[in-house]
Amino acid sequence: MQIALSEFSSIEELLGAIEQENVDGLDILQIRELREMLHEVESALSFYRRVIQGWLDIALSRLSDENEHSDVIESLPSILNKGPAAESIPHPWASPTQGHSYSESVELLVLQTLGTDYTQLGVLSQEKGQLAIQVQQLEEREKILSSLRRRCHKIIDDLQSKLIKRYQKDLGSVDEVIN
Repeated sequence: MQIALSEFSSIEELLGAIEQENVDGLDILQIRELREMLHEVESALSFYRRVIQGWLDIALSRLSDENEHSDVIESLPSILNKGPAAESIPHPWASPTQGHSYSESVELLVLQTLGTDYTQLGVLSQEKGQLAIQVQQLEEREKILSSLRRRCHKIIDDLQSKLIKRYQKDLGSVDEVIN
């Protein structure tokens, strides 16, 4: 299965295509490539989700009048510490010091999924009514990204299970296992 990310207009479309694929018909190397591509997708989803959560925490703080606009910068560490703990599934292959490991095509697909100019999401209004609308928009996008991350994790776990079963049944050659 050769996937060209440019063929898809959203992460949802990409994940749907992978879910419909008959993975049992793929060889071990193809399953590994698919899994690695999904790791990239998950990394990008996770990064943008954390950014949106930060913007959301700042917007909620400004909306609640805890801080005057001029105090937001000084209060940023405490604002961001109040946010929800990140629900993250730790993976043994991810290192916190690795940085972001995803391609521009994956990033573009995530931004298309967000459906807006990403840079405009963090431009928060000074007017409370508009700020409340922006909070709702940020919450909606955070929920979308969280849902896509969970779906991506499930597919990665399914692919990993298939790889393990193949290795246990000796359906993979020694060369495929080593490489």
